[in-house]
Amino acid sequence: MKRFQLWIHILLFSVLSLQSALTLFSQGVAVPRRVGRAAPNVKLEVPLPKVEFEDVAAKAGLTARHVTGPDFDKKYIIETTGSGVALIDYDTDGWLDIFMVNGTTLEGFPKGQEPTNHLYRNNKDGTFADVTEKANLVRTGWGQGACVGDYDNDGRDDLLVTYFGQNALYHNEGHGQFAEVAGKAGLSHSSPRWSTGCSFVDYDKDGRLDLFVANYVIFDIKKIPAKGTNQFCQWKGMPVMCGPRGLPGGTNLLYHNNGDGTFTDVSEKSGVVKPSGYYAFTSLVSDYDNDGWPDIYVACDSTPNILYHNEGNGTFTDIGLISGGAFNEDGQEQAGMGISTADYDNDGFFDIVKTNFTDDTSTLYRNAGDAPLTMSPIRDVSASTRAFWGGAPVFSMWTMTDGKTFSWSMAMSIPKWTLKHPTVLTSRKGSSIGTCVTERFSTFLNSRARASSSATPHGAQPSAISTMTAALRSWSTI
Repeated sequence: MKRFQLWIHILLFSVLSLQSALTLFSQGVAVPRRVGRAAPNVKLEVPLPKVEFEDVAAKAGLTARHVTGPDFDKKYIIETTGSGVALIDYDTDGWLDIFMVNGTTLEGFPKGQEPTNHLYRNNKDGTFADVTEKANLVRTGWGQGACVGDYDNDGRDDLLVTYFGQNALYHNEGHGQFAEVAGKAGLSHSSPRWSTGCSFVDYDKDGRLDLFVANYVIFDIKKIPAKGTNQFCQWKGMPVMCGPRGLPGGTNLLYHNNGDGTFTDVSEKSGVVKPSGYYAFTSLVSDYDNDGWPDIYVACDSTPNILYHNEGNGTFTDIGLISGGAFNEDGQEQAGMGISTADYDNDGFFDIVKTNFTDDTSTLYRNAGDAPLTMSPIRDVSASTRAFWGGAPVFSMWTMTDGKTFSWSMAMSIPKWTLKHPTVLTSRKGSSIGTCVTERFSTFLNSRARASSSATPHGAQPSAISTMTAALRSWSTI
């Protein structure tokens, strides 16, 4: 009996020793050794530019009130997520106009007082005119995000607006007017969905813009617990609305452009649905590994981020975890909100910056530029933890013809839209939620999608950012 107990103790000691050894040496085991790169030659003693911003929203005519549930006592998560913004030269006059997505309330509004989305035409003098009704864009609902792209290659930018419910696809008819064609185009759902971010992307390089739509949670108000009733309905000891944790995650969607004004749902076939149970918020398209195929990065709330790698055969593989882009530097998921991309260290590979929910810092993912693709999360791209919701990350999206960069970003605010001259739309009370509009030009081989310089700052041209040829515009907001 004593011999048996001795062997049991030896076995337990061996198991514990093996476990300790694995814990000690397992860091990075799944990633093969790679030759380190030389540190980039960065000038550190460059004086920072002096930039001052002035709130000119009212002066510019951006006076519409934004609605996202009641001002106080929000009982459900649908009342908290806010809405996005898109920049679009809808009348092709060479000046960017502004489209603002709006929400609503569960209680509703008296007839004629319902909130609506707003399209502001650029007057070319620093002011904007509300042309929503004239453009046929009046709609009330739980608006979330927007993305812009010329999906039928007719030379005019079209607009997709995501909702809780049914999304809206607005075809640009010309003459300053749009027609809603989501049902006709095959984008309607049999049941309500909570769509958030979206991106136009020519994922198969056939010259036609396809469509990716991120989805947040499966929301059924009849099944949502009341405030403060379980561990997912508490925040810092206070009872709050429930979610997203504790609620079922949505399913992301990919639509293939059929070239005849309609789309086919290829979410299953492409593998986009395989990452399941995630709370997807914002999507952004770029060729992160420079293989000539556009990939899709998705910022997720309270779950790991998704990096859909384009396999070049009509399918995608989520490499968020193995690439390092799923978590922060501590290996923790964050409440991802807004994202943007640029090559901040000039090594030829796009990096990613992501903002997060309150009491968390933004995360900068440095693209290592190796194979397989590796994103290295870098802590504290902001000076300190910010006590407000993550909004608009700012990265330079344009390269001017003289080699200078033009940076801009936009975000959502409550209760008034705030435009900070010259290019930043932010919150008057510092409470930016949702994500900024993130517009960028990428070049994808054999793409015939139009990329007009009319959408750039006046006199600028889209930058060639890879070795491929024709340019594809990809806008993504929530």
